[in-house]
Amino acid sequence: MENVKISDMRQGVVWSKNKDKLDKSEDKIYIINQVLMFGNLGEIKALVEEYGENEVRRVFTEQPTKIYSKPAFNLIKNYILKIDKNLDGGRYIQSVY
Repeated sequence: MENVKISDMRQGVVWSKNKDKLDKSEDKIYIINQVLMFGNLGEIKALVEEYGENEVRRVFTEQPTKIYSKPAFNLIKNYILKIDKNLDGGRYIQSVY
């Protein structure tokens, strides 16, 4: 896996904002949730290196955004972040019609 920096993430990961204008602190919740949902493994690794594993877990559990698909939510919760506690999927999973 290539060594990616969070500043190198693809514009498509943070598609609703200009990636060059994101502020690491002010946009932290947005960045973390977007990278977890839309990023590749290199971008997720860079995210954890940038913010720290505990902070990424904290934002995911305490400040979720409703952008996740059910499979992505389960993958991130159970395998990427290894969160054992039950989380209300309704706070994460976007309805698909």
